[in-house]
Amino acid sequence: MTSASTTVSSPVAMGTRARTSLSPNKSRSATAEASQSWSARAVTWIKVPSNAPRLFNGLVAVGVAMAFLMTSKPVSFTEYAIDVGVHAFQAYYIVPKSSVYLKSAALGLNSARLVDIGIKLAHQSTIPYALNIFDIVNHSVNLAVTGYMFNSKAVKV
Repeated sequence: MTSASTTVSSPVAMGTRARTSLSPNKSRSATAEASQSWSARAVTWIKVPSNAPRLFNGLVAVGVAMAFLMTSKPVSFTEYAIDVGVHAFQAYYIVPKSSVYLKSAALGLNSARLVDIGIKLAHQSTIPYALNIFDIVNHSVNLAVTGYMFNSKAVKV
C-alpha cells in the first residue's frame, strides 16, 4: 500500500532541510489560505469594529492628499500635510492594543489639530470652510475613540 504522505529525504532536493513530510490535507489548507483573495481578507478586516475608525481615517488622509494635489487654487502645503499626517497616524497606529505612548500621541495630535483648525478659521484657511467643520467633527470623534480605548477594560497596557 502507498502512504498518504510523501517523504522527501534528499538534502540536495530540499536545500538545507534534510527531511520534509508533505501531507495532502496540509497542502490543500495551505493552498486555500494562500489563494484567499485580497477582497475576502479586506471584508474580514472590515468586520472588526476597532478597524472602522482606522479605515475612515485612512480614507480621509487619502482624500485630503488628493484634494491638495488636484486643486488649482494656491493652498498651504503645511496645512494639508499636517492634516494628512494626523489622519495617517491615527489610521495606521491606533488600535485597541496600541501602547499608552501611541494613544497619548494621538490624543495630543488630534487636540493640536483642533486648535490649528480654530486658529485657521479665525484667520484664513486654504481648506474650505465646510471641510474644516467636518474635520472638527472628525478630530473630535478621534479624541473620543482614542479616549475610549484608554478606558476600555479589554485593553491591556
